[in-house]
Amino acid sequence: MQREAGGPDATGAGVEPRLCHRVEMGVGQALQRHRSGFREQTDVGVLGAAPGLVEAYALIPDLLSPVPGHTVQAQAVDEAIEDIARLLREHPARLRAALYQPLTIISVLEGKAQGKKLGLNHQWFAWCWTSEAVWRTLRPSPGQDGLALTNTEVEVLLPVAARQRFLALSEPYRGVRAKIRFVPADMASHIFGTGTQDILLSRTRQARWEWAELLGRHESLPALESAKASEIEAETDLLLFEFPGPKAGGTFGSHAPPPRKGPPLAINSKRLLASNRVTRYSTEDIGFASWIVGRHLLPRYRIFSSAHAVFSLAECPRWGKFMAALTVGLAVLSSAGALISPWWESVPFTEWSTLSSSAVLAGATYVVGLIGVVLHGRAWTLPWLLRVPAAATIGMFMVTTMHPSWWGAAFAAGGMDVPGREAGPEPVVGPMLVAALLATAAFAYLVTNVRNSGVGPFTSLARSALVWIIASVHALLIALLGLAWVVPVFSENGHLLREALTDYPRAAVAALLQAGAWCLIAGVFSQILWDDRPLTAPLTHAHWRSEQR
Repeated sequence: MQREAGGPDATGAGVEPRLCHRVEMGVGQALQRHRSGFREQTDVGVLGAAPGLVEAYALIPDLLSPVPGHTVQAQAVDEAIEDIARLLREHPARLRAALYQPLTIISVLEGKAQGKKLGLNHQWFAWCWTSEAVWRTLRPSPGQDGLALTNTEVEVLLPVAARQRFLALSEPYRGVRAKIRFVPADMASHIFGTGTQDILLSRTRQARWEWAELLGRHESLPALESAKASEIEAETDLLLFEFPGPKAGGTFGSHAPPPRKGPPLAINSKRLLASNRVTRYSTEDIGFASWIVGRHLLPRYRIFSSAHAVFSLAECPRWGKFMAALTVGLAVLSSAGALISPWWESVPFTEWSTLSSSAVLAGATYVVGLIGVVLHGRAWTLPWLLRVPAAATIGMFMVTTMHPSWWGAAFAAGGMDVPGREAGPEPVVGPMLVAALLATAAFAYLVTNVRNSGVGPFTSLARSALVWIIASVHALLIALLGLAWVVPVFSENGHLLREALTDYPRAAVAALLQAGAWCLIAGVFSQILWDDRPLTAPLTHAHWRSEQR
């Protein structure tokens, strides 16, 4: 958390770095920048001066160290949280202190306990209760007393409250146990009363969707007006991944190394019982992760993060990753075989043409990919950018209807006499140069697209290059299948092309690259025909959930 320059640590040295790290990362610093003129010491003082506020947290020790045979009812905890909400509602400065700096309540509680350090679980309980009380204050139930804030002020503060509530409630679902009664996962069933894990689960699910939908329209939220693109992406990762902690050897703190993403975040009844190596995902977990990937990661061309998430969501992750690797391997073999066919005209130990064999591998690539879609479902398909080959196929159909002079030029340059090709002046720009220009235009379009999404200049170039490579491979495979199987059947003088592909391999590759460039430009620029759907969007047009509740 941000400290006052030259002043003492207002939040107290006893606040667990794990919790501070969670609040600070993502858009945490942007929220503090938006809150002008605050001082953490003032926040601690405001909360510490609230009459009866510390007493409202008195049930936490009973929940953490229960007496045998004694239970704390959920109603008693609910009343305590309502008392906290009432005290915050009465004083706007108190509410803002608890909203923007919820961990300051730990310093207040430690101060009343004469400086005794509170354990991690105690601190987490206090954070959760405070965040839940703030949320109830800004989202009051019918019949509650009015809040001394305008509707506009509530609208500005609501995203901050939604984020704090989600981070606090989701903490036990992140990471793994170290030992009994040491991390929040071991006491999660007592957070809202003895045996209330179902209440925690339902509220955490609700908090996740509430914050995700608000973050999905972050450009219209005043509280996030100063957030950088990198901070928005880090906050998205907080929604999607567990973030179990820093890399090996690191510690939580201002100089900690970047945390590992870990597996996708699972919020379900089995997650708290899972072992360190097994994470079980519910249908809701998979649907939420798929939505986050499609809404936030893919439009910003975060292909690696998307693949890391969705391949872990398969019912059998190892098989999902194996099929993904097999698909990539077949695509690389097919593309490489087609490009080297002029120098390696036949497959060793066989009489098969390298170009024809590459076309067979291209077909096998999409067959394996289709099997993966059937077995692993929608989430598995997200990183493959399937809209590109779908649109590239339309481009291939256009190539089929063109006059054969487009491929005749390549074979005429290779010494083949193409019937019906009229003599005349050569075009100013050669066919291969045109293909290169089309491929460059596709890359420029991708860079412009992701740059307009707020991604930094160097990052946008790297991510666009990756998407361009994936799209180019798709286009090359579609063009290879088209030239080998479609154009010879449906195009004028197609029988000549079939013979020329074998007899003139170098010219065949030139024609393949021209067709691939045309398919690439069709696959990339077809995005302008879709209604608010990016190039990386899933290959589906139906949606069954609203963006806002």
